[in-house]
Amino acid sequence: MKWSRTLQLVSLLLFPITIYYFSPAIIIYGISEQVISGSFIVFGALLVTSIFTRRLFCSTLCPAGAVQDIMIDINSKPIKSLKIRWSKWIIFILWIGIIIYLIFEFGLNSIEPFYQTKFGISVYEPGGYIVFYLVLGIFMLMAAIFGNRGGCHTICWMAPFMIIGQKIGDFLKLRSYKLVTTDQVCIACGRCTKSCPMSLDVEGMVLNSNVNHSECISCSKCVNACPKSVLDIRFSR
Repeated sequence: MKWSRTLQLVSLLLFPITIYYFSPAIIIYGISEQVISGSFIVFGALLVTSIFTRRLFCSTLCPAGAVQDIMIDINSKPIKSLKIRWSKWIIFILWIGIIIYLIFEFGLNSIEPFYQTKFGISVYEPGGYIVFYLVLGIFMLMAAIFGNRGGCHTICWMAPFMIIGQKIGDFLKLRSYKLVTTDQVCIACGRCTKSCPMSLDVEGMVLNSNVNHSECISCSKCVNACPKSVLDIRFSR
């Protein structure tokens, strides 16, 4: 969808301003000083909103996702084995463990949405661009090595929050913005699978009557690629 590409571009251009609001390190630094930072608040909001929007953030507002989509021109190969996605869960569990430990050790006494920023701007001095370009470089490297959105599968510390949120939504049987099948008949052309930026076997999912996958980012590319309108994306239980 054109609007999602526009939002991606805007999010990437604004990344020097917003990078600290997506930073796992800022959360740790904040807790060590008994502060609930803006990043802490953003991650909590992602968990709650993903109950209803699933991983729509990944295909519309994620700067790291935007730069990885640009990298498709360099390495467009799909990731054959999604087993590598467990690496991000190892990172996530270790990170959450540190956070829980620090909360019990130091406690939380204040809320500072603009913690470690200047007037809400993350990168406000030349040294800050070292962190900025390092983060971009890591995600570009993962995409170059592994293929389509390699960083999303391997190192993304935000994805687990949204996956947990969508699992909560599914458990509660709430309406969420998700991929669904229509009454049309699949002709197994494979176009949906080829178009998926997350390397999912969308055709196999359709033929197995189960298109609910935790790595789906609701980008609608498979919907647009299907010549028979077998797929749709909408709010559904």
